[in-house]
Amino acid sequence: MVNILNIEVAEIPISVEFSGNWPMEQIKRDYAPFITDKTAGIHIEADIVLSLFLEDPQCNFHCQDNLVVADEEFRGYLDPSRGIGRLETLSTRPIRYLAVFLRNLFSFLIVRGGGFVLHACGVIKDGKGYVFIGSSGSGKTTVAQSSPNSIILSDDLVFIRPLIPDSASDFTRGDYRMFSTPKWGDWKGNDGINRPFPINGLFVLVKDRELYLKKISYAKGTSMILTIPGLYNSDRFGEGALDRWIDLVMGIPCYELHFPLDGDIWRCIEHYE
Repeated sequence: MVNILNIEVAEIPISVEFSGNWPMEQIKRDYAPFITDKTAGIHIEADIVLSLFLEDPQCNFHCQDNLVVADEEFRGYLDPSRGIGRLETLSTRPIRYLAVFLRNLFSFLIVRGGGFVLHACGVIKDGKGYVFIGSSGSGKTTVAQSSPNSIILSDDLVFIRPLIPDSASDFTRGDYRMFSTPKWGDWKGNDGINRPFPINGLFVLVKDRELYLKKISYAKGTSMILTIPGLYNSDRFGEGALDRWIDLVMGIPCYELHFPLDGDIWRCIEHYE
């Protein structure tokens, strides 16, 4: 049995053709806000197979501008020049490996297209977008839990894209939007929001005994963000990648947010603004 779903994340639609015994009702529930009828330029064949042979399991890399993602129980690839890809997974955890593959696929497409993938918590408060950046254990989930009456786009991964992504020369400084992500396995996503939001500030999380904001230069902001573990980045995405990072932090206010676990971060941010 074949089922086809078009899934759109960060305004990038892809088509996934599911063959085999996929739990389609659960997939449709998990990706409901991201299912679209837009025409997709990327087509993925997804199949549940009986066995896999991997020469190099547990790999995740780019090879000649293609994406290859593999583990002991799944393998997937994308050839963006041809607009085609394939995912093969065993029947043990197909939902999990679909999530892993799509997470990497959309990250690859966004960075390749001039956008950014940040290990961050994305919060929308009073119509303004805030990106809290940090490695595992830095406090991203704490920020999400401390943001009542706000929209939490994600507590782990935030996608950022320029409004005009065709070339670096077309960018208007600070003209970027942040996007939500699906609930990809252990990576928690939002509850039904799939649209872009303007960005009001970038905050590098620093656990501290005191609560305060420190404005940082674009040079320091760039260096701090680029050295965060888990950042999806590669020099294979062409010339001008560093220039785009600098453009991002020059156009959007960047801060260090020092905070104790029980600190009122929003009162601190609102006071500074």
